[in-house]
Formats: sequence, C-alpha cells, structure tokens
Amino acid sequence: MRATSCGAASRDQRNWELARNYTYVESIKDREFDGSGKVKKEESEVYEVSYLYGQRYHHLVQKNGKPLDTKDDRKEKEKLAKFTAKYEHETEEHRKKRLGDFEKNRRKQREFAKEIPDAYDFRILGEEKVDGRDTWVIAAEPHPGYRPKIENTKYLSKIRGKIWIEKKDLDWVKMQAESIDTISFGLVLFRLYKGARLEFEQTRINDEIWLPKRTYVTGAARIALFKKGGGEYDSFYSQYRKFQSDSRLVSAEELK
Repeated sequence: MRATSCGAASRDQRNWELARNYTYVESIKDREFDGSGKVKKEESEVYEVSYLYGQRYHHLVQKNGKPLDTKDDRKEKEKLAKFTAKYEHETEEHRKKRLGDFEKNRRKQREFAKEIPDAYDFRILGEEKVDGRDTWVIAAEPHPGYRPKIENTKYLSKIRGKIWIEKKDLDWVKMQAESIDTISFGLVLFRLYKGARLEFEQTRINDEIWLPKRTYVTGAARIALFKKGGGEYDSFYSQYRKFQSDSRLVSAEELK
C-alpha cells in the first residue's frame, strides 16, 4: 500500500510539469456562516488562469454571476499591465532568484508528499467506479507514534482520509479528508476546525495528464479577515486547453 501511495505521489510531479502547458477557468463560491450556522455572506468569482512568464496568473472575469463593472474591469487591466511590465523588464539576476525560490518551494512540496506514506496506515476498503474509471478506495489513518521530519507534516496526525486510486495508472482520482482536531496555520491566519471536511477531485485531460476538477472545504475560518464563523469554499475547474500563441483571456459572455 505504501508503494501505491508513493507511485501516485511521483506521478503528481509529472502532472505538475505538464500542467504549466494548460490554461483553464476556475469558478469559486465562498460562503461565510455566523455562529448559529446560517449563511452570513456568499460570494462567487470566475477566473481564467494561465501561466505568464512562468507564473500562474488569475484574471478575474466575473463576480457574483455578473460581468465585471467598469471599476473592476479597469482594476484587472491595470493589474495585468503591472504584471506584464514587471516581468518584461526583469533582470537576469532577479529572474534567477525568483526561479530559485520557486524551486525551493517545489522541493518542500515534494518532501511533504514523501512523508505521507510514513505518516499514515493505509487499508483497502474496496473498489468503486469514479467517472467511469475503476479505482481502489483506500483509508488513511494517522500512524501512531509518527514523528514529523519537516514542519508542515506535523498537521498530518490531525487528519484522516480516503483516497481513490485509479487501477490502471495508479493516479489518484479523488481524496476526502477530515480534521480530527483543530488545526491552525500561519500564526492563526487560517484555521480548520475539528470535523472540517476537505475534498479534492481530478479529471483526465487529453489522455496525458490529471488536472484539478474540484476543491471543496467546509469547517474553515480565516481569522485574519475576522471571519469568526465557519466557512465553505467550493472551487470548480473547467475549460482546460493547451496554451498556444493564440491563447487569450476569455470574456464573461463566452463563459455562459
């Protein structure tokens, strides 16, 4: 089971490299609840996402189901102009530092992934079809006595989950996780309450790569923004296409 998990983790690295060739649309719904569990605030945004100058760039095209108004449209154009100017005139020294920092973060992510097989005990629960694909359903329970080797993996002992692994290529198709204790990140800028649920889904694109399909989080709070109730975050990813010289940012009308 650990070998299966390691194989899936190594494929994630290949998927990440290929993902830089794709643009996509991300649709986000964000709900905030008050202390009694009622919806206090609900917002939605739609972005077209692409890689520009080696950086992931989010271009806002819709807010709360409507095209951007004049003010927000101007802000987006100004943001893009600043972004383009920054990297068009980037010095070689700054570029090397930026790429070095980027690779450093990637190494941390890979180190985190390598720790997962040691942090959990895995057990096959059965088999299921997900989006027409045959998968193994695997339970992941925190391993008693696990000692984190890097800072971020200390949270793994507070999370249990299930993973759906495709039988053919051993790529993960879906993940579900539940916090079994309250978890605070980054000087309490973000918090997962006990019982919070996280779900992640992937989809196969062009028979060459697995890319995000959905991210769902409930039972979270962003303390720094004074969200004292729980929160619900739901993000869908669609319209994947290979980046080409004629790729462009879409309009709100094209998303309908």
